[in-house]
Amino acid sequence: MEPIYLQQAYTDAGRGGNGAGVVVHADGMSDATMQAVAHEVGLSETAFVTGLSTGNLTIRYFTPVAEVDLCGHATVAAWTVMAHLGLVSPGRHPQGLKEGKITVTLDDTGAVWMEQMAPTFGEILDPAQVAPILGLSADELTATGMPAQPVSTGLLDIMVPLASRKILEAVTPDFHAMAAFNSATDTVGFHLFCLEPRNPAHTACCRNFAPRYGIDEESATGSASGALAAYLHRHGTRRERYIFEQGHAMGSPSRIDVILEGNEPTRVIVGGYGGTPEERPFPHSSQG
Repeated sequence: MEPIYLQQAYTDAGRGGNGAGVVVHADGMSDATMQAVAHEVGLSETAFVTGLSTGNLTIRYFTPVAEVDLCGHATVAAWTVMAHLGLVSPGRHPQGLKEGKITVTLDDTGAVWMEQMAPTFGEILDPAQVAPILGLSADELTATGMPAQPVSTGLLDIMVPLASRKILEAVTPDFHAMAAFNSATDTVGFHLFCLEPRNPAHTACCRNFAPRYGIDEESATGSASGALAAYLHRHGTRRERYIFEQGHAMGSPSRIDVILEGNEPTRVIVGGYGGTPEERPFPHSSQG
């Protein structure tokens, strides 16, 4: 039975990051087995790689409770593990998803860059609806002048701007109400941010909550970071590169880099580093 690898992704200077499970040779595994493995691993996502031997590399992503179409940090994790095992070389690579394809670049430094989809924007949300879910007032949601709005570069997350890091760090969501709201709006989660990062070289400090998919909070979210860069490009400061910090509230600081290309933009590229993979035995209760 293949081992499972535990891999940090979007580490900051070699520390922190967000952990993902990685199964490198998942060919022949059923959906039910993948879901059972992800549940037992218990990390926010587990990546299952198929098609390595046929040149049709595909990755599927499972949270502990459901499959999702895309996951940034699990993509970084999977490609870092494959590079560590000598299964892939630096360069641009096509990667299949459950539906569609993306391009992943493994550079000579070991960074993994994932090309996400061109951004799409949902309807601006009523602050009076969103604020109680976060334990905030409507005034605290409107203080920046930027809206609460769903944005997708692959997964639809609700971007929520806050005026200060103090407010951001104090947020204690009502997870039941949040999951219900995400289900009602067909969104994945909430991505909160402030333009008051700890590191002055960074763009924003972020927190991400996705209880609808069994993730109360996670320390690095690549898909939402691409969406946030597109959101800031529209509502805030336009730049070619954004650097986001996340995970401090969880004791696992992370760094996610985003490059935008085109005036709209038309390409969103999210990248970061992983640490050293940790090999674990395949969960026995999930074999089958």
